[in-house]
Amino acid sequence: MKGFIVWFVDVEYWQVYLAYHTVFLIFPPQQTAPDLPIYLVQFG
Repeated sequence: MKGFIVWFVDVEYWQVYLAYHTVFLIFPPQQTAPDLPIYLVQFG
């Protein structure tokens, strides 16, 4: 989890983070939480 600290200094990360969670508040993810870093890398 410590690896997430690096992402928090990036404004674009927050945009992706908010978008990711906004979408999955409406449509619950069928994948597990560990897939989140992969999602962020793809949009990096």
